[in-house]
Amino acid sequence: MVESENQFLTLRSGRRICYAEYGDPAGEPLLYFHGWPSSRLQARLLDETARALGLRIVAPDRPGIGNSDPQPGRHLRDWPPVLEEVAEQLGFGHFLVMGVSGGGPYAIAAASMLPKRVRAASVICGAPPLDEFPDRSALMFPYRVLLKLRPAAPLVMKPLLPFCRWVTSRKPDEAPLK
Repeated sequence: MVESENQFLTLRSGRRICYAEYGDPAGEPLLYFHGWPSSRLQARLLDETARALGLRIVAPDRPGIGNSDPQPGRHLRDWPPVLEEVAEQLGFGHFLVMGVSGGGPYAIAAASMLPKRVRAASVICGAPPLDEFPDRSALMFPYRVLLKLRPAAPLVMKPLLPFCRWVTSRKPDEAPLK
């Protein structure tokens, strides 16, 4: 793994947050919030574009995801204080935020709760906080499976991810997406 993709910060709570960096190291800071089920490494797709635009992407894993320590009982509102600590440790006074899919609610929470620090927020293909929607029948099959397995058997998820990748790479008019 590239060194810039496996960095750690220790929060005041003692928990560690793992993050990756991409783009221009001297660029304007942009905190990137990955989708689900993904990690900080998803931001790698933006490296070249971020360099061209003069953006320094910092992509943290949320607690319990990737290499970040878990935070039992966490809620969406717990994320902005984590970001504030990340920004302080990295020396960011102000920053941009971007959330993709499941990272969308985290971008909105950051913008809402840190208005003096977040210069702008963007959400790409935003997903709602799923806890608020008990009927998940419209979700793609792989997401429904992962949501059911997540609390009961986290170890089962790793072998399922290649299957999910295969399913989501299909054309929309072919099975199983049709």
